[in-house]
Amino acid sequence: MRVLVVAYAYPPFPMVGAIRPAKLVKRLLKEGHEVHVLTGRLPGEKPRFREKEPGFSVEVVPTWPNPKHLYRWLKRKRNRGSDDEDAAPAPSVASIERWAVPERISLLKRLVLSGLQTPDDLQGFIVPATVRGLKAFPRGPDLVFSTSPPPSSHLVGLLIKAIAGARWAAEFRDPWSSNEASEAGGRIRSRPTDALNGWLERLCLRSSDHIVTVTRRAAEIIGGRLAPENRRKIILARSGIDTLRLARDPSNLGPFTVVYLGGIGGGRDPRTFLKAVAELVRSRELGTADLAVELVGNCRFYHDLGLEEEIERLGISKFFRFRDWVDHEEAQKVLSGADLFLLLAQKQRAQVPNKLYEYLGAGRPILAFVDDDGESAELLRRTGGHYLVTDGDDRVALRALGDALDSFQEGDGYNGSPPSPALLRRWSTERQYDHLLEALRLA
Repeated sequence: MRVLVVAYAYPPFPMVGAIRPAKLVKRLLKEGHEVHVLTGRLPGEKPRFREKEPGFSVEVVPTWPNPKHLYRWLKRKRNRGSDDEDAAPAPSVASIERWAVPERISLLKRLVLSGLQTPDDLQGFIVPATVRGLKAFPRGPDLVFSTSPPPSSHLVGLLIKAIAGARWAAEFRDPWSSNEASEAGGRIRSRPTDALNGWLERLCLRSSDHIVTVTRRAAEIIGGRLAPENRRKIILARSGIDTLRLARDPSNLGPFTVVYLGGIGGGRDPRTFLKAVAELVRSRELGTADLAVELVGNCRFYHDLGLEEEIERLGISKFFRFRDWVDHEEAQKVLSGADLFLLLAQKQRAQVPNKLYEYLGAGRPILAFVDDDGESAELLRRTGGHYLVTDGDDRVALRALGDALDSFQEGDGYNGSPPSPALLRRWSTERQYDHLLEALRLA
């Protein structure tokens, strides 16, 4: 079968959102399908085939720049001088910047800025990707599989289905029009663009042949927007655990190491954790031989708060190490050196970060700042052995971090019994994709 995968983020994009489509493509190729991937370009990358061989190709789409990207590029160029290495304002989902929504904004400016983010700020991907997708196979695709975010990918799937009549599966890794994390991140909104986003989402939900979600709560939310007879086209396929590495390396004799992997922003607020570290260091007189914290990814700012400056203000900078985005192979090395994983998943009730499954597979306890009634908290309670902070209370966070350190010094670091390997295997990537391909009639 000829499968067209529309995934703006695809390896080597240094984003966790690139991992899931890569897993899907790997499984499709294993099943003998012909696969063509449409993806966005990395900064400095020319539109071309990133990979091309019989039965498999990855095509880099020349995304039209959003005026917002053009403005930021011109601003960087002015600040850095004319020898700026960036030759063009390339949109990127891995930018690292300090930003916050202005407290007051005029109606006209709100309309313009919200329009530039409808359905997202990668809307320049839609038309070029649709044109490339229609040409991907001489006889057209049998199935179009679009994955979001960004929601622009679904508009590509919608157009190709309308023009070519292909069967279409729309995967929602995150909600579209009711995205708590996006709203917490200060996305500029207006009533007209909210209405347009809602209409576009309903159009995609009605037009798609299959709707794929990665959490039960997202499936329930989407199901509530569909007629009862259409709810059976919803497929729940979790991101899943790739590999279980339950044995801890006994040769790791360094300090108690806390690792965070991913981006910070939206509802993912690290400030309570930082205060807990500062208070634990002060109350127990810890040194760098006792504690280390590694933040890997887009972690230098929380909106307009510089985290390096905040850590310096708290007097704990010597315990922290910042690293920008790394590839997946390097990320696995980082995970293997951790004694405790930090999960920030506040204001994400219907979402489960992909990193949670990576953390579970790596076989270490997790200090999780999550919504009490969210799906991340539900999964962690089912596995057992982890430390949950569900109300943002500084004292609860301090106690959880202290308990994790005590448990590490006394044994395996878990909060009671470790998770059951049998339960974790039920959430394996292989089982999740078995279910997905069977539901899509691709197995």
